[in-house]
Amino acid sequence: MAAADSEISIAPAHSPMAQATLQFLLVGVVVFAMAWTGIWLTREAGRVASIWFANAFLLSVVLAVPTPARLRAGAAALIGNVLANLASGDVGTAALGLALCNTVEVFSAVWLLDRFAPNLSFSYVRHQVLFVAFAALLAPIVSAMLAAVLLLQLYGAPLNEVFWSWWPADALGMLIIFPIAWSVRNLDMNEELQRLVQPRALLLLALVMVVTAIVFGQAHYPLLFIVLPPLVLVAFYTGFFGAAVAVLGVALVSIGLTMTTSGPVQFVDGDLQERMFFLQGFLAVCVFLSLPVAAIVAGRRRMLEELRDANEQVRKASAAKTEFLATMSHEIRTPLNSITGFTQVILANGSINETVRRQLDLIQQASAALVTIVDDVLDFSKIEANGMAMVQAPFKLRAMATSCCSIVRSQAESKGLSLNLVLDDDLPEVVTGDEARVRQVLLNLLGNAIKFTNVGTVSLTVTRESTAGSPGKLSFAVTDTGIGIPLERQSQLFESFAQIDSRISRQYGGTGLGLAISRRIAENMGGKILLDSMPGRGSTFTYLAVLPEAVSQAAKTDLSEIALAKARPAKLLLVEDLAINQEVVTALLTPMGHTVTAVSSGTEALVAIAEHKFDAILMDIQMPGMDGVETTRRIRAMPGRVGQTPIIALTANVVVEEIARFKRAGMNAHVGKPFERDVLLAQIERVIDGREALKSDDVSPPTSPELVKLIAVMGQERVDQLLVRFETQLLAAGVGDASADGAESEKVTAHKLISTAGLLGFTKLSDAARQLETAHLAQTDLLVPRMRFQQERHAVLSALDEMKFEGPKPGTDGKAAWSASRTLQ
Repeated sequence: MAAADSEISIAPAHSPMAQATLQFLLVGVVVFAMAWTGIWLTREAGRVASIWFANAFLLSVVLAVPTPARLRAGAAALIGNVLANLASGDVGTAALGLALCNTVEVFSAVWLLDRFAPNLSFSYVRHQVLFVAFAALLAPIVSAMLAAVLLLQLYGAPLNEVFWSWWPADALGMLIIFPIAWSVRNLDMNEELQRLVQPRALLLLALVMVVTAIVFGQAHYPLLFIVLPPLVLVAFYTGFFGAAVAVLGVALVSIGLTMTTSGPVQFVDGDLQERMFFLQGFLAVCVFLSLPVAAIVAGRRRMLEELRDANEQVRKASAAKTEFLATMSHEIRTPLNSITGFTQVILANGSINETVRRQLDLIQQASAALVTIVDDVLDFSKIEANGMAMVQAPFKLRAMATSCCSIVRSQAESKGLSLNLVLDDDLPEVVTGDEARVRQVLLNLLGNAIKFTNVGTVSLTVTRESTAGSPGKLSFAVTDTGIGIPLERQSQLFESFAQIDSRISRQYGGTGLGLAISRRIAENMGGKILLDSMPGRGSTFTYLAVLPEAVSQAAKTDLSEIALAKARPAKLLLVEDLAINQEVVTALLTPMGHTVTAVSSGTEALVAIAEHKFDAILMDIQMPGMDGVETTRRIRAMPGRVGQTPIIALTANVVVEEIARFKRAGMNAHVGKPFERDVLLAQIERVIDGREALKSDDVSPPTSPELVKLIAVMGQERVDQLLVRFETQLLAAGVGDASADGAESEKVTAHKLISTAGLLGFTKLSDAARQLETAHLAQTDLLVPRMRFQQERHAVLSALDEMKFEGPKPGTDGKAAWSASRTLQ
């Protein structure tokens, strides 16, 4: 039957007339076969068949085709019905009359369903209810009444008997056959069949058939209820089509075995017609129990698909919005970068008059305000799209807090405010976290405090809040004596685009995004922001952040003890592409008795280690050609003791994930640039002695030797030569252009300056270069890191000019140079 149904719906590659003729014949043949089978199987129960599937098949065909084809299908079914009745022994009048009753039933159901459920779908419970009401109740009742009157007139059959035989048979046929026919036409049969042929689905279908056969294969126990649980399981796991197939299987097995006088139906005290009525009731219960369950499951599956589609649309919309904002941000930042950059260059020129300087300051302030607005909108978009990456790296806590206050100090002083910084004595020196994001939160809180304070003080207090169960928790409290915030409006502060009063936006400006962004950043890093405020008395915003200490106390103690001990002489291979770094490292290690051989690339390192024996290797990571990681892998692949030479990563890259990658490549330890000599000596001693290297979370953070130490070790003349070369390198370190090559060049330059500037004592420039490199790696906004980098670059260049102007004084041992540069740390 399903195959015939499919043939009707697919147009063969012939003429329309041939197609219509084929459809006409197929409908007639299928209806004839179903009608005659139903009459013949239940002939002992009387003239009215107890099983009638033909009308359900015809209904599925008529609902699927347009009006002209409906009439042809109805005519074909009428002929098939008449022929089946004649073959069963009816006279011509009875055969035609009963066929017309069936036709009226089908087209009554069609009219009702077209009117009240035009797009019938069994995946909706409401449509199932309408189908049962129209196709299984009203339409069969109409045809049953007509047939009862006809048979009364022709054969004198009792009205009641005919009606109660006709209506249940037609209704049950509708409930069993139509759902399968509808599924074949309207569902994705590939998906349905794939679900049905799953091992679990096949096992459940087989269980239903076996249980039904056992229940109806005996007549000793009334076990009808045992069939229902596996039937519901099939509906739950396979969906609507699987449930319809299972119900059809139960119907065929139960009817077949009942006709052989077997099964629980035999317990009914009555004739065959009464027993068949009981069986029809059981099958109706199976339908009403399984198909609604299948509809609920289908509805849930449909809602999940709709939810996935909706989420995908939201994701695409968010991505489009983020892309648009990023594009607009780039288009705005490109000219802004030139404006701010050249403004800083002109301001660094001491020959401009005060009027021009004031105008340039106004340009700088206006540019900074526009940058803040653009940053807020873009950051908020990134947070909404879960695209704000957090970079975990060690950084100096006190230096970061001091830097934040330094950035906003001029803003506070311009309003006559006092800006205070209070740092707890027991604060860790170096912590692990996203320095740029912590700085962003603090600058936002400090900026708001200064903006809304007209008289008095703004303070930043940093304390340790760690407990036994929550190590690494720090408190950054920003307190002001500003306007304060009413209690009932404090909850609005952290909402997007929110201002507690529209007058505030007009008076103070801003997007209303700063605190919303700060809260989301704090939460993404495992912290939170608290507020305590009273109108007229000021506010305190407390940022609780989880920033673990970068080096454990045990590791610090161990390093100190090793550093105090005199290092035994060792032959070291230094792999470093920058000549100035080679000279500094060599100068620091040689007085300790070490012999340092310096090479500039990974290829040279492989040649050197093959020809000479070294006690340890100091390996830079970012080098042209073969990088440090690949060089390490090739060394580890060498045979014998050469491949086991200890390797220390000597790099400005201090990201935890990257350090783990260095260890996986075969490196034994890590020292972050810039470094102190004692820290490097401790690691050299550690790996040469064969002791276990520090874990990735206990790596040596970047530190900086004082310039006076370099002068003491290398001498004033060599240090001056280094500073001249460094100045040349710094003059060439401009801001990268918008191209990919320009950005890559800027990233490489920043990476080189992290170590070089730090080794020479210019720690502020080193930190600015690290922030710029981190922004490149995280693909975050570059404008603010670039501005800070250029500021520190110009400051160092000015300091170098001052040092050259003053010149080394006899007997100072370089202290004049150090005093000129120490303000940059």
